[in-house]
Amino acid sequence: MAVKKKIDELRSAEEKFQSLVTKRDELSQQAQAIRVERDALNDKKKELRGYLDDLRDQRRSLSSKVGNHKKKRDDLQLKAKSMIAMKQKLRSSMNKEARMSLTDKKREMHRLEMEQQTIPVPIEEEAELVKKIKNLYKQISELEGLVKEQKEIQLSVQEIDDTIDEAFKLANSEHQHLMLYVNERREIDSKLDTVVNDIGIVIAAADKKHQEFLEMRDAADAQHNKARELRDKILEIRATKRAERDEQRRDLAEVNASVRKELLDKDKLDKAADSALKQLLSKGKIEL
Repeated sequence: MAVKKKIDELRSAEEKFQSLVTKRDELSQQAQAIRVERDALNDKKKELRGYLDDLRDQRRSLSSKVGNHKKKRDDLQLKAKSMIAMKQKLRSSMNKEARMSLTDKKREMHRLEMEQQTIPVPIEEEAELVKKIKNLYKQISELEGLVKEQKEIQLSVQEIDDTIDEAFKLANSEHQHLMLYVNERREIDSKLDTVVNDIGIVIAAADKKHQEFLEMRDAADAQHNKARELRDKILEIRATKRAERDEQRRDLAEVNASVRKELLDKDKLDKAADSALKQLLSKGKIEL
């Protein structure tokens, strides 16, 4: 009865052990599948981060170009404004009445010269007339120099106007280039926002998969530990059964040896037969 109980206990333990091993393998396979998904998400995360780095490099390059064109534009605009201030200063220095005054002076001098040449006058009056003509000549010379200087100023002002126009034209060109790069940078910024958002989603998903993997792996390890404990118990039961069988064999061998000895003793033959019969009934087969 005890032997049958041991056999039933062993069979139950082996069946339970096999169930634990099967469950452990299923959990391990599920953990492996989750790990594959997690690793794929991590690869996707690395890919997105590489793309993010490329976009950031592009943005830095565009920002550098924007900065260069902005500086050129601002320098050109500053130059144009400086030239405008110079032009205004030159114009403010011009005597707009000089040309008209020069014409009037020349006309007056011509009249006095005609008067000197055609109208006889006393010496004193003629001397006064000559003096007036000399003064007019001096004024005319000064006015002619002023008018000449103003013509040169006028030419300088025209050159300045041309320079101002060219500076504003170049500044506008630099601004257009700047805006092209600014628009490109805005597109990059939009892509950056999208990629950063995608990376956040992938990281969250990868972390979730990693947590699922850890939980599944722990569950598989728990099943494995239970299976190992049960295996040790099975080995212990088997060892106990083996020891019991060995003990039974030793007991049977001792009985057989004892029976042989008693059977050789003629005086005790009958007694040995009875004893052997009892032993046969209680211990098992007797070898003669």
